[in-house]
Amino acid sequence: MKLFSTHKERKNYVALLLTGMGAVCLFLCPPAIAHSGPQQKQPVEQSRKPLTGKVVDTGGRPLNGAAVLLRERQERSVTNCYGEFDFSVYTPGDHLEISYIGYESAVVKSDSSGRMEITLSEDSRVLEEPSEPILLPPVKKEEKRPAGKPCPIGGEKAYKQYLDEKMIRPADAECKDKTGNVTVLFSTDEAGKPYNIRIKKGLCPSCDHEAMRLVNEGPKWSHAAENVEISVHF
Repeated sequence: MKLFSTHKERKNYVALLLTGMGAVCLFLCPPAIAHSGPQQKQPVEQSRKPLTGKVVDTGGRPLNGAAVLLRERQERSVTNCYGEFDFSVYTPGDHLEISYIGYESAVVKSDSSGRMEITLSEDSRVLEEPSEPILLPPVKKEEKRPAGKPCPIGGEKAYKQYLDEKMIRPADAECKDKTGNVTVLFSTDEAGKPYNIRIKKGLCPSCDHEAMRLVNEGPKWSHAAENVEISVHF
């Protein structure tokens, strides 16, 4: 039986057959399509963590009552009797400003360790002057004090007089004309010495530092469990 009468007919049939097979393959095996969807974001490493530190003099002795400012967060701390301070959170690279009466101030860049030790040098421009003794009236035995709350030895009136007489007004441009109250919090040890001195409500850096100095160098308190809160007026 003869299917094609001419060579041309056979050629056209073969071409048509090949075209049909190509269409079937394209239907059964479609080409892969590249997926260009959004890429998942990599988790960002959390670099903020607590910061602790210690402030000492050139002899390695701790400095109690040094003011420490975390500049980028504008948070303040005061060293305890061991020279230690802490901040609940910081970012490595933040700057610490440390100041202490009679010592040169320092600005230190924090690292990623979360623990700093800072040494302050004595300020050669400060002349040592012997401090005058503060004469306080004797404590009256019959005087009743609030239960669980420390009281200044000699009474509140004598302590207020001490603050007024021994205050040194700041001379820097930022604080010299400031007026208002600095609220100071602290605890007392068994000997009546204030410790863990900190600012609850500040006025400006120099006024805050002067208020803490007055508390640290001032009269002793009776020992009790509760914290003490006082206001120093400028």
